[in-house]
Amino acid sequence: MKKLSSSAAGGQGARLRSLAESWERSLRARNVAGKTLRNYIASVRYCLDYWEAHEGPTRAGNVTRADCEAFFADGLARGLKALTVALYLNPIKLFFAWCVEEEEIGASPMALVKRPIVPDMDSAPPVLTGDEVRALLRTCAGKSFEDRRDLAILRLMLDTGIRHKEVHELRVVDVDLNEQLVTLQQRKERRLQALPFGAKTAAALDRYLRARDAHAHRDSPALWLGLRGALAYSAIYQIVTRRGEQAGLGHIWPHVFRHTFSSAWLDREGQEGDLIELNGWSPTGARKMIYRYGRGARQRRARDAHKRLAPGDQY
Repeated sequence: MKKLSSSAAGGQGARLRSLAESWERSLRARNVAGKTLRNYIASVRYCLDYWEAHEGPTRAGNVTRADCEAFFADGLARGLKALTVALYLNPIKLFFAWCVEEEEIGASPMALVKRPIVPDMDSAPPVLTGDEVRALLRTCAGKSFEDRRDLAILRLMLDTGIRHKEVHELRVVDVDLNEQLVTLQQRKERRLQALPFGAKTAAALDRYLRARDAHAHRDSPALWLGLRGALAYSAIYQIVTRRGEQAGLGHIWPHVFRHTFSSAWLDREGQEGDLIELNGWSPTGARKMIYRYGRGARQRRARDAHKRLAPGDQY
C-alpha cells in the first residue's frame, strides 16, 4: 500500500484522533446544529480513516498539503462525485483552522488546498442498475447476524429512499411489520413521517429482528446493533461501502440508494407528488429535485426516441 508523503516525519503535536474529539466538544459548546455537526465530524473522520489506512500522518504537526490533497484525489479516483468530495473540504478546513486557533499547529495544511471542480449540477445523479442491486443484495445472503442486519438496512434504503441520518436514528418501536411502515421521528412538520415498505423488506426486517432478539444488547432502543451496542452514524456508511466493494461495484455511499429509489420511481411513471411526499422534500426545492432525478429517464427516452425515429436513415 502506498504511503503518504508525511508518514516518515517524526511525531509532532497532538494526535489527530484526540484533536478531532476535542473539536467535536468545541462545536457542541458553540451549539452547532445537529446535522451540521454530524457532517463536520464525519468528514474529518473519513479523512483520518484514509490517512491511517495509508500509513499517513497521525499527529497534527505532520500533516502536509499533499496529504490533504491525496485524500480528495482518492475520493475522486474511487468514483465519488466531485460535489461529494467538495463537501468534505470545508469541514476539514475548519478543523485545521481550529487547530491553529488552539495553537496545536502553526499553519493549516488546508490553507492552499483548492476545491474540486464541480461539473454540471443538473446532471443525472448516480444510480444503481437492477443487476448491481441484485449483486449488492447477494453479498448479504448468509445467515449471520451481520448479514441479516445489513440486508435489512440495504433493502429498507432501496425501498423507501430513507436518508442516511433517518435510517441511523430508527428505533425498534418505529418499525411496524404488520402495517409495513417505518416511522421517522425527526422529519419536519407537515412532511410524511410514516414510510411504507414492501414484502421483501418486511421479510428482511423480520429476520433481522428475530436475530436481534438474541443479541447481548437487545434491550437497546436503537434498531441497528453492532458488537458494542447501537451502531454509530459512520457504521451505516461503512456497511454500504463494504458491501459495495464485495459486490464489485467500487465505492458507493448511502445517498446512492436515495438516488436509485427516486430515479426508479420516475422511470416507472410514479406520481411526482407522491415522490415529493415520500422523500420529504420541501415545496421550494421539490421541482428542482424532480427535474434532476428525472434527467436520467429523460435521457434514456431521448435515446430510444432517436432509435425509433432514425432521422438520419430517412435520406
